[in-house]
Amino acid sequence: MRMSLEGRRFTEGWEGRDGRPVLTAYLDSAGVPTIGFGHTKGVAIPMTCSPEQADLWMTEDLAEAENELNRLVTVTLNQNEFDALCDWEFNTGALGESTLLRVLNAARYEEVPGQMAEWCHARVHGEETVLAGLVRRRAAEGVLWMQQPTETSGIPVAPLKLSTASLNEGVTPMKPPQTVVATTTGKLQIGSLLSGGAAAVTAAVNQAQPAVMAVHQVQNLTFGLHGPVLYAVGAGVAASLGFTVWTLIHKHMAVRHGS
Repeated sequence: MRMSLEGRRFTEGWEGRDGRPVLTAYLDSAGVPTIGFGHTKGVAIPMTCSPEQADLWMTEDLAEAENELNRLVTVTLNQNEFDALCDWEFNTGALGESTLLRVLNAARYEEVPGQMAEWCHARVHGEETVLAGLVRRRAAEGVLWMQQPTETSGIPVAPLKLSTASLNEGVTPMKPPQTVVATTTGKLQIGSLLSGGAAAVTAAVNQAQPAVMAVHQVQNLTFGLHGPVLYAVGAGVAASLGFTVWTLIHKHMAVRHGS
């Protein structure tokens, strides 16, 4: 299975600038030299590249992510699910070591967006930090994962306008810490709360592009926040919209099982 053209555009929207490649090497938020569409192999400042070279690197880097999915995933994915997971793998490179893979291969599809959402940390100036750009990207991947494909497009478009300050979407996230919060039924990982809130908002607005825009509106509330404050915001959103999340997941699973 391969990423769709729409899926590639989705990833380019996060990794480039306004959907176009960055032709001069820069340091991402974690201090990693980066160029093109999130390409990091052999990159040094002040390297430059052509748009054609950036596209070639993008194709090669996506192929690596696609090959990992085809090698490791043992359950059936629809095109949107494959595209969402491929974007996540492109950004993190962590599928093989992740709890997400075990959850997915156990056919627990509805838990995947929450597992994706946990990977929103990077080390910045020596400190583990939640990056708002990664929170937004994980939320958009979760929306894409739960949206049913259509014959025409099938996926929401990634944000078309990303400022220079938003380039941390291309940062390679760290393995998430095992931070949890207590609930009445046991413990729930923080990442799931963030993802749940984002997915709820998108479902309430609609699917496709309006859904992603709604995600960004909510996630922008977290910009500049980190640690307990960011977690508290995510938990509050999830708590207020939890029923909508359940409804969306139930609908997604009903469609998948043909009921």
